[in-house]
Amino acid sequence: MKNKGKTLFSIIFTIILLIMPTFLINSYDQAEKLQLNFMKDKEFYLVEDMNNLLASAIVLESNQDIITFDDTIVPQIQQEILDEIKQTAQAIYNNYAQDPNLYFTYNGKALTNSQNNKQFNDTLIAGSITLRQGQFQLSNELTQYQDYLNNNPSFIQNTLNAYDIYDHYTINYPTNATINFQVNADLVPSGNTYYTLNDESIFVLVSLIYFAIIAITVGLFILLWPIKHEEESPYFRVTKNWKLGILLVIYSILYPIAFIGSVFCILATTNGYLPYFITTIDATTINNATMVINYLMWIFIILLISSTVFFIKYMFAHGFVHYLKYNTIIGTILRWFKNKFTDLSEFDLKDKFNKQIVKFVLFNGLIILIINILFPLSFIIFIFYIFMLLFFIKSKSDTIKNQYDQLLDATKQLSQGNININIENDLGIFNSLKDEFNNIKIGLKKAVEDETKSQNMKTELITNVSHDLKTPLTCIKNYVYLLKEEKDPAKQQEYIKELEQYSNRLTTLIEDLFEVSKINSGNISLNQVDLDIVALLEQTLAECQDKLANKQLNIIKHFPSKEILSHLDGDKTYRIFENLLSNISKYALENSRVYLDILEEEKDVVITFKNISQNEMNFSKDEITERFVRGDKSRHESGSGLGLAIAKSFTEAQDGIFNIDIDGDLFKVTIIFKKLNMSNNSDTSNEN
Repeated sequence: MKNKGKTLFSIIFTIILLIMPTFLINSYDQAEKLQLNFMKDKEFYLVEDMNNLLASAIVLESNQDIITFDDTIVPQIQQEILDEIKQTAQAIYNNYAQDPNLYFTYNGKALTNSQNNKQFNDTLIAGSITLRQGQFQLSNELTQYQDYLNNNPSFIQNTLNAYDIYDHYTINYPTNATINFQVNADLVPSGNTYYTLNDESIFVLVSLIYFAIIAITVGLFILLWPIKHEEESPYFRVTKNWKLGILLVIYSILYPIAFIGSVFCILATTNGYLPYFITTIDATTINNATMVINYLMWIFIILLISSTVFFIKYMFAHGFVHYLKYNTIIGTILRWFKNKFTDLSEFDLKDKFNKQIVKFVLFNGLIILIINILFPLSFIIFIFYIFMLLFFIKSKSDTIKNQYDQLLDATKQLSQGNININIENDLGIFNSLKDEFNNIKIGLKKAVEDETKSQNMKTELITNVSHDLKTPLTCIKNYVYLLKEEKDPAKQQEYIKELEQYSNRLTTLIEDLFEVSKINSGNISLNQVDLDIVALLEQTLAECQDKLANKQLNIIKHFPSKEILSHLDGDKTYRIFENLLSNISKYALENSRVYLDILEEEKDVVITFKNISQNEMNFSKDEITERFVRGDKSRHESGSGLGLAIAKSFTEAQDGIFNIDIDGDLFKVTIIFKKLNMSNNSDTSNEN
């Protein structure tokens, strides 16, 4: 039921949050309609503007200077004043000539440089200002604003006053000059006329009234809904436990932003400032972007108001005192001090370590007491120091005990066989013991893994040996039986030949097992001599030629033309080469090339065997050198699976390096032996 209430609240609140901003945005249209009723009341501002417009037209259209000066004003100042008046008049005239809401004529002529400045079908305000015999007069419909006319328009008078030339000039107005004007009833939010007649405060007032209604609605919704559903809602679940001090800081920042942002958005949207900032985009996109900005701003403000109402409700629903105790920074500090006093009250004086702590504290307290006797005003410092010292040492002792308990618990688990136990926390003074513990754990884990691996290999040895011994023994047994029963000499010879083949296979397997046994026991005897690597590999290749020819393998050799000597055991090295060539004959792709390379380096001789595998090599290079592992996992090929393991062991026993690289179907073995120092390298010959 609680989950249903929470879900229902979240859904309703989301709907409110999404719909309410649209009502607020609609308030702009309502305010604009209301605005038209107030524009007529601001006609007097427009009269003042038209007074300046008429004066600017007179300045620009007159063939003579509108102001003459007496001889006290130097010509340079005269020209400077006249230029400034003309510049100001031109600016005033240009602003109104480009105003889309205003149409005007001067002495019956339409003066304009803007296509938008044209006569309107519906007129909001219309009238005329006439200059006769130096006096400005309004048309009949505007006579009530006669007092707002100035015979010296403001921009002319302000310029003259700035130069402090009172009574040293004469204004030469024409005998008759008239400006007729009319304002469009459908105002466009642009131009001087719009800003003169428009009262932006109406938009703010109407929108805030709408917002107040919405805020009251949302506030009542939150106040009336059960608090248990609201506090589990995703809107308030995370922030409900924030400290009061943090909330006050956040609200003190967000509320001014919300107030300024709302006023700015309302004004910038209604008076056209906001679209002005994004004029590089097409009109439709501008309108959409403007509405999106307003929409997001109102969502933000509604959320802010909602969270405030929720927190006030949450505070009193859970008890005001309880909230101050658990959800304020001061309450948290007071509870912390209380808990520390409780910890001190549970201080065990029977513990030897604790007794030493108390003695240490009392000793320091005595020293400070002596100081306070000499300086009585330091008694408060003494009390505070004793408390902090006791708390500090108690905290340290608890930390050390906790660290020791962690180490002890891990040791117990390790002794019980849990080798995966980890100590990741900082153990302070026990960190060195933690490091040693981890080293012991790693060593023990490795020993267990090695023992497990050894047991698995023993099991694998029994399984594989049983399998590999069973086949030749069964065949020998069968052929012995057939030989006894067979009377045909030709058949007998055939059976004897098969017996010989299986007995040789059995012999090879047993010899390999003996070799492995010697390798495992470390009982490998080496008879090392100065051995020609090139000659030995050539000899081994010749003896294995039949096996390689059966698969039609093309052997490509890159051998030096001179001998390369290394101090090696001839039999063991021959066995290495033989095992590798035998491995190639079994697993290389038929009708493919096999590359044998001998490269002489400064101190080493590098022998490489490369071939293309006939089967997918779905094993790693470490796996293939394990005992009884074959390239043919189905074990169709003859062999013990010990060839590569023996070759690697014999190589390493002679201080050599044995590496296997697998790249797709390419199988490569690299053997590196130390060579004896001889003469410089000779040219390499290539044979196919």
